Amino acid sequence: MAALIGGSLTLGIASNAFAADPHVVSAGPQHQSGVQRAAKTAQIPAATGRELYDFHFFVNHNDTPLYFSPDNVFNELHRCFNCSFPVPGAPAEFPAFGQHLPLRPSAFGICQDAPVAAQPYDPSHVIRLIALPGHFDGEGSTVDFTFFNNVSGPGQGLLILRVQAHVTNPRIPDEVNKRFAEAEWKTFADQLGNNLFPHADKRT
Repeated sequence: MAALIGGSLTLGIASNAFAADPHVVSAGPQHQSGVQRAAKTAQIPAATGRELYDFHFFVNHNDTPLYFSPDNVFNELHRCFNCSFPVPGAPAEFPAFGQHLPLRPSAFGICQDAPVAAQPYDPSHVIRLIALPGHFDGEGSTVDFTFFNNVSGPGQGLLILRVQAHVTNPRIPDEVNKRFAEAEWKTFADQLGNNLFPHADKRT
């Protein structure tokens, strides 16, 4: 499921833009290994449809990347989910596995229905949203949110949010969809970081 709201940069150019935009990180081997480790332990079913985007963001507090752990992230999201997750229709309580979320993103004053079923995998620090009938990306589309710490290289230990979307039958042009998804998930990362800073009880 790709969001229709308001970035980051796609992986192909993120490494070149890193110096100019600290919110975005490249998908170098150190980042991929962290995601692969999370995915392996999650045993999450393969996504259906074609890939629309794959973004990586630093989780920041006032534009400063953080060293909190993925466990801190899930503790914060359980404390208040929609304090950080920016899409209208998200619940305050952390969604249960299979819970229907009547999301309704908007851009330029135009709102779209985006009903999804939540599939959180807490031990692996992954949240999957699966599009339900009526979603603008097509039923069965998915968006996966994976949290991990950079394991090597510059920024080792920094908290990363990876967002991957696969779509089955989108009604919105890809470039429009990706543009607003980038901005929306950057907002998620930034709001999460600002909430983590005062509430998390420890750092990695």
